[in-house]
Order: sequence, then structure tokens, then C-alpha cells
Amino acid sequence: MKFEKKICCLICFGVLVFSYLEAQTFQFRNYDSNMGLPQNFVYALEQGHDGFLWIGTGEGLVKYDGLRFRSFTTADSLAGDFVMSLKVARDGKLWVGHNNGDVSVFHNNRFTPIVLEETTSPVRDITEDRDGHIWVVVQNSGFARIDRYNNVTTWFDTGNLGFTLFYSIHPLGNNQVLLGTSEGLMKLTLSGDGKIESLERYSEIPMTTITSITPRKGIQDQFWITTEDEGFYSFALKEGQASHIIDNSLCLTFNLEWENIQAIEEEEEGHLLLATWGNGVIKLFFDPVSQEFTESFTFSTVNGMNNNFIRDILADYEGNYWFATYGGGVASLVDESMVFYDLDEIGFQNNKVISVFQQNNELWIGMENGLIIADPFCFTDFEFYDDELGIPRDNVTAFYRDDEGTMWVATGGSGLYYRRDGEFQFSRYHFTRSRMGNMINDITGSNGVLHLATIGGYYQLDIESGSSQHLTTENGLPHNNVNFVFLDRDGFLWMGLRNSGVSRIVNNSIEIHRITDTPLDVFDMTQDHDGNIWLATQGRGVLQYSEDSLRFIDMTSGLARNFCYNVVIDTSNRLWVTHFPGLSSIDLNSGEIRRFDYEQNLGADFYHAMVDENQTIWFGSTQGAINYFPDKDVINKMPPMLNFTSVRVSGREFGTVRELNLPYAYGDRYRFRFDFIGISFKDPLGVRYQYRLLRRGESSTPEWVDLGNTSFREYEYLPDGSYTLQIRAFNADGVYNEEPLTIQIVIASPFWKKGWFYLVLISVLSYVVYLIIVFRERKLRKQKEALQREVDSQTVILRLQKAEIERKNRDITDSINYAKRIQSSILPPPEVIENQFRESFIFFAPRDIVSGDFYWFHPLNGKFLICAADCTGHGVPGAFMSMIGTTLLNDIVKRKEIKSPADILSRLDIEIKILLQKNDKDNTRDGMDISIVEVDPKNGTIRLASAKRPVYIFINGELNIYKGIRRSIGDLMMEDDSEFVDIEYQTKEGDTFYMFSDGFTDQFGGPKGKKYMTSRAKDLLVEIEDKPMREQLDIIRNEFFNWKGDEEQVDDVVFVGVRL
Repeated sequence: MKFEKKICCLICFGVLVFSYLEAQTFQFRNYDSNMGLPQNFVYALEQGHDGFLWIGTGEGLVKYDGLRFRSFTTADSLAGDFVMSLKVARDGKLWVGHNNGDVSVFHNNRFTPIVLEETTSPVRDITEDRDGHIWVVVQNSGFARIDRYNNVTTWFDTGNLGFTLFYSIHPLGNNQVLLGTSEGLMKLTLSGDGKIESLERYSEIPMTTITSITPRKGIQDQFWITTEDEGFYSFALKEGQASHIIDNSLCLTFNLEWENIQAIEEEEEGHLLLATWGNGVIKLFFDPVSQEFTESFTFSTVNGMNNNFIRDILADYEGNYWFATYGGGVASLVDESMVFYDLDEIGFQNNKVISVFQQNNELWIGMENGLIIADPFCFTDFEFYDDELGIPRDNVTAFYRDDEGTMWVATGGSGLYYRRDGEFQFSRYHFTRSRMGNMINDITGSNGVLHLATIGGYYQLDIESGSSQHLTTENGLPHNNVNFVFLDRDGFLWMGLRNSGVSRIVNNSIEIHRITDTPLDVFDMTQDHDGNIWLATQGRGVLQYSEDSLRFIDMTSGLARNFCYNVVIDTSNRLWVTHFPGLSSIDLNSGEIRRFDYEQNLGADFYHAMVDENQTIWFGSTQGAINYFPDKDVINKMPPMLNFTSVRVSGREFGTVRELNLPYAYGDRYRFRFDFIGISFKDPLGVRYQYRLLRRGESSTPEWVDLGNTSFREYEYLPDGSYTLQIRAFNADGVYNEEPLTIQIVIASPFWKKGWFYLVLISVLSYVVYLIIVFRERKLRKQKEALQREVDSQTVILRLQKAEIERKNRDITDSINYAKRIQSSILPPPEVIENQFRESFIFFAPRDIVSGDFYWFHPLNGKFLICAADCTGHGVPGAFMSMIGTTLLNDIVKRKEIKSPADILSRLDIEIKILLQKNDKDNTRDGMDISIVEVDPKNGTIRLASAKRPVYIFINGELNIYKGIRRSIGDLMMEDDSEFVDIEYQTKEGDTFYMFSDGFTDQFGGPKGKKYMTSRAKDLLVEIEDKPMREQLDIIRNEFFNWKGDEEQVDDVVFVGVRL
């Protein structure tokens, strides 16, 4: 009676489980109308040669690059909004079949509609023959062929086919096609005038709707034939034989023999993906040895998809799956390395997976109140074991299967249980009466001997003889609480003791390895491919241990947590570490550490990890069980597919051209913007870009410049010449395209650089010179005598004037030199800033003896103020303004109401206006342009305010530019009357900022005598920012004087740089 009760309980549970046939979950990405699709009814998918994904919906065609959706309709010259079928031809053209019977072709970024006369029914299939002709199947009418010149030949007069409907086609050559119809599969021989010469039916395939005809990969003249209600067939054309795939022994939740299959996709390994109407996507796994499909799996709403009605399947160039659903948008699967087994989905809400074990296609899941046995591949036919079947309602902490096939189950408080191979019920194995001894943490074994880690010590059980050995602190163990037991490759037994490191049993004696001087709690142990020992510790991360060396890896090294519970090694020599919560993976070959947390849906607490017989890893967590496949967790070796999405010159759109030929811009300069996209669907946000601009004639090749994830490049100005802009993209794993994306830019030279212009100019100048010489010779003869007389009379006068001028010049020069000493005494000595910021410099170069530019430093309330200013004018007038500014600043900072750089500038503006009595709107613009930076060393911040002068700030190596407001200090004729504002940045040690006057950027010089310009100053700072400040000062000083050359200095220069 008791056994019958147990059987009834199991049967009732089987009924409960049957409603949850699969609970595996994949990390699908579902795209629907909420994310950018025009609607959720998707009929076709294709990937272009440029990597873009094309999505056919009932309300238009969609182009997707991984980040953005772009929709096309009849407004973009499509032949119809309803898209039924898609095909990318070998020449890169996209062919679009519409529900109204018409066709569109996309080429050179433009749609061209092609109208098929005498039909309005859907275009169900599009394919291409070996000659590049496009074949189109129209459901109610027949089929058509479109040649390379868009000439259409139709076979709409189907003769004896009567009311047959047409769904799929495959051209065979020699005027023959395979045709999928509502009455089965046919081979037609065609004439060139739209007639059918002969027809052959294949009786081995039933007279049902043939939804698709797909050539088998690597096998010539063999096809996969899918049907609407009788599954699918393997068809050999030459033999005319078909094989029905009906193996219902596979793990299927439906009958494959009668399945409605809309499309099929064959992988390189021979696995098949079947798009079904109502049951999601079936994946059949092909065994190359037996040449049969041996396993199956279903992707559906049960494990992450949002719809089970599938119209099309696409495997993109990276190996990602894309599923077109009828009502659920598009589903994408880019990562199959982890399969999630959610216990909530099968009726075990709020149950934790304490332990997990997989062997011989049996998945054992230990929970808090029993265990589950299931098929790991299908997760069906569950058996739940609790006290009715011999397993207590207790934590199942560990599993072990011995050489005889007996399954041993350890519990957290109820002892040890076993079930022999072929038996149904578990039995209790009595080895101790100790309550602590029955609280088992771990179990392992070999050669008929079990090893138990318990709270009450270590137990060794000889199953054959029934004898046991018990070790505790009385026998030499440092602690009775044993966390784990582990048999190394040499057969030695290791155990982890509470707060006592590890111990090893050698020749029946106990070796104690405390590892550190402080208590160390080790929870697990494993060995890598080289035999090194790795320990999972509580609070110290993971530890590589040998008797003569220790190597800790913790959060400072990149580990997710310092508290570790289990460690296992996968086939790629990656060490996996479980945490509360999350996982860490350490590549022991490269040292790379990956963290898995909430962002990867792995934010659960992980209790257990084990490597099964197939070398996959199983994790037990609060979210259920997770199966990790190391062979699927590989680097994405496919670089992003790079494309220009827009090329604009001075606002004019040039599309996606690869060459720009531009005349010289005699008016405004050309402004360039190049937009591009690197398509990598595995991780679109992880794509990074680099660029470089090559100029013809330059001997050196520039370095690649990082753009991060910025997908455009702008140029405000390019001088005339020939350029090549190169772009390359890196995927999330660092793989980049060896052949960069390029565009040629040719800007014609101005007419004055043309050869003919020089010839004309030389001729004109020669003739003018000749005329001038003749005229001057005549005039000079007349003037010579008069000049000689005048020279004689003026010589005496000039000598007197020269003496007077020299005297006055000495007086003025002496006065100015004295003014310079006064100005130098007012300016703060550079030692003030050097004492505060050892890494800093000041480059101060007056145009004349005294300067209208000045710098100023001052401490204020534990902070430090740094200023660079450019006063109106230069020389003596400018010097007066600089001394006024310095004096006012020293006075302003002493006022209590001054709290920030903006306050200082506001007060300085008022004081300048009062001082210079600027009450009249017509007054000239006397004043200054100034930037002030306040450095707060305590909080690691800087605040700045600026009047028409930029401040360049490098934070974490990234340049930030604050240009200031557009008005000067003391200027009533201002363009901008806005208030001065404080801008605050969070900084860290090593960040730098720079301030300089316009005398640096306005200096004429260089090979063409042009201004230095702000853009060149910015590029200079980007180049030298990481160098020592002393070296930067030398570079800036040399750059200025080398650029100036023999040119006159146009203005005063002050340049301040500070590294925090």
C-alpha cells in the first residue's frame, strides 16, 4: 500500500511536469514594434553583402545595423508596403517580393519597382540561377524570370496545372525548374515563350503544399523539401527519391512527421533549423558518424522567444540566429554558451539548486527539499524524489556515482542515501549516529571507497566491507567542520577545514597546510591543465597554491567578489569561480578575467559547480541550473562589416560614395562629415573605431587614432590636395577588419597654383618690369640732381634730429624698462604655482618690453585659483590694463561674498567698468579676456569660469573644452549679456588643464605664413598631454618660435599648463 502511494505521487507529479515540457531558457533578443519595427508581423529575413539585416514586414521593408532601424515604404519607391519575400543576389542587389504581386530591386541605395502584369497575388519565393537571373514565384499565377536588364518572362499560363497554387522554386538550368506547389513537388521543362513543355511529379513526396526548396550544403543535386502539414524530406534529384524525416524517438514535444515547416536552414556541421508554424524553431543535431539526426531541441516561447509562429530563419555571417515571427517581430540568438534551467517554470517556485550532477544523459538537481532527475537535453520526464521515495525533505548538498552505477546523495542534515543502478527507490546508508556527522558538505570517491566532508569531521566508507574511518581534531585535524573533499590527479585526498586552510592525507597521516598566518577558510579546490592547485577562499578571492609560492587573485585583480564557493576548470583552461552573487572566469593562459553579474542575467547566488562527462559545466543557483558549453564560448573572429552611411560636404549629401572630387572653394571652406557603421550583431555596442587620414605626397604614414564608439568623423577644413580617409572597426573581442574602409578626397588647387597662371603672371610681370625700368631711368636722371642738392641741405638737419631722437628713445626705453620691473613685481612668482603643482609650467612671451597679457595665482579657502588673461592692446597700454587687472583680482578675492570663479569675473567686470568710467555706450572696447580655474585638491574637483577664452581639460586622457561665454570683462558693446557661470569637473591625479591667450593661436608663420589656429593648438595638446610638464613647456616654446620664424610677433603670449 505504501509503494502504491509512492507510485501515485510520482504519476501525479508527471502530470504536473507534462505541462512544462521544457524549461531551458536562452538569452534571446526580441525586436518588435516597441523597438523600431513598423509592425510585429515579419515574413522574410536577409543579410546583405554589406552586413545590413533586411526585414520584410506587412507595413514596409526595414534595414537594421544592430543599433538603428530604418523603414522603407512606397514613399521610397517600393512597389508595395507589404513585403512577403527577400533575396540578396550574388551581385549584391536586394530583391523584394510584395503581397500585390510586384517586385522591387534595391541597388546603389535606390529602389526600382518592377511590375508583373496580370497578377495581384503574393510573391512567395525569390531565388537566383547560375546565370544571375532572378526567379519569382507568384502564389496564384505561376512564376517569372527577370534577367540582368530587368526584362521579365512570365509562366502564368500554367496549362494543365489548373487551380494549383505556387509557393517555392529552384532553377536547375537547361530550362528546368523544381517547383513547390499546393499539389506537391514538380519538375518543369520550360520554353522561352512562357510555356511549359513538360511536367514531372514526384510521388514520394505527398500532394501537399511545398513551402520551401533548399539545396543541401556540400551535396550536389540534393535538397531539403519542407511542407505545410507533413514535415520535411531529403530529396535526391537524380534518383528522384525522397526520405521523410520522421524519427519520433528524438526529444520533441510534437509529431515531426506532420509538422508545418515554413523554412529550413542548414549549418556547416549538418545541423538543421526548422521554422515551424506554431511550435517555434526545431534544431536537429546531425551525427556525422551515424549520418543521422540523434538529438533535437526547440526554441520557443518556453525558453525565451516571444512567438512560436515562424516564417523565416537566417544565420548571419557571425553565426547568429534570426527568426522572423508572425506577430512577435524578430527574435535573435547570439549566444548559445549558456542554457538556463528555471525551476519556477516547472512548478518549483522559490527553490534553490544546491547541487547538480549530470551523467549518462541524466540531470540530477539537488534542492532544499528533495531532488529532481531529468533529461538534460530535453528537460522532460521529470522524477521528483522526496521522503515518499526515500529522499528526506532536506538540502541535497552533493552527488556521487560509483563505478557500479550506484548513485549516492549527500544531505545537509539527514545523512547519506543511495540508489543502485536499476532500482527505483533510495535507501538510507547508516554510517554514524552523530548528528554532526550526518550534516554532509561534500562527497567524492574512488575504487569502492567514499569520502565524506561533514560538520562532524571526515568519514571514509568502504562500501564493499562496510568498514569506516572517522577523523576529527582528536586524530590531528585542525577543525571538525570539513568544507570539501577532493581527490587530485595523483590520488591524494585533500580536504578544506573551517578557518584552517587545507589538509592532505598521505600514507594515513595528515598534512596540515594552513597557507597563511591568519585563519583562511577554503571552500573548494581544483587543478588546472598544468596540474596547479587552485583554492576558493572566503574573503581572499581565489588562490593558486604550491608549497613554495602563493598567488592571490581578488577584486583588485578584476574578480567579481572576494568570497568564493566553488572552482572548476573548463576545456579552454579557464577557471570558473562561483560567488554570492555572480560568477568569475579567469583565462589562465591570457590572464583575462570576465565577470558575470546582473547585466548578463547571472546575478543569482551560485551554490555549486561541476564538470560533466561531456566537459560542459553545470552551475546550481537561486535561479535554477545553468549549463555552460565552453566550445560555444569562443572569440568572435568575424570583424565588423564597415559601411559609410552618409558623406556630407558643407551640408550637401553625397550618399555613400567612395570618392570625392571637389573644386577649390574660393568662398567658404569645405566642412566634411563622414558617418559610418561597423555591423557586429553579437555585440553592437562593443564595436570600436579607429581612423587615419593619409595625404598624397607625405613621406610618413600617420598613426591610427581611436574614436571609441563614435561612428563619425568631421573635418572643419582640409587644404587643397589628395587625401585618403581610412576607417577600421573592432568587434567586442578586439578583432578588426584588415582591409579598412576608405574614401578618396581630392580638392582641386586654386587657379593661382596652376601652371598656366604662372606663365601668364611671369609674362605680365616681365613686361611691367621693363616699362617701370624705362620710366624710372628717365625720371631718375631728372631727380638725381635735385636730390643731390636736397640731400646736402638736409644732411645737417638730419644729424641734429637724429641726436634728439636718440636721446628721447633712451628716455622712453628706460621708462618702459622700469615699467617692466613694476609689472614683474606685481605678477606672482612662478614658484607659487610650482610649490602647489610640481607638474606645471608658464610660457610668458610679451610682444614688447611690457605685456598686456598676464597670469595670476592665489590660494582661497583651501583651494587654489589660477588665471590667464589677455588685456586690450599690448605694450604700455596693455601693461596698464594688466596691472589694473592684477590689482583688482588681489582685492576681489579678499571679499567674503566671493565664492567661485564666476563671482570673481562678475566683480572684476563691475570694477573695470567703474574704474575706466565706462558709462557711455559709444566708448571703445577696453577690457580683457580671461579664464579662471579653481582647483580643490581635497574633493578632486576643478571649477572654472571664462570670458571669451577657452580652457582645455584632459580627464582620463579625454579632451574636454570649455569655450567660455562670449563677452569680455569691462566691455559694454558686448555680443552676449549672459551671466558668468561656473563649470565643474570631477578629476583625478594626472588630469591636466591648459589656458592660453590668443597671441599663441593668432601668430603668423609656418611654411605659408598663416595663423597657427586653435585647431592646431588643440592637436598639439592632444599629442603632448601625457608628457612631463617641463617637456611640454619646451615643446610649446619651440613650437611657437619655430612657427613664428622670421615673422614679427603679433601679440603678447601667455600659456599656462597644470597637471593635478
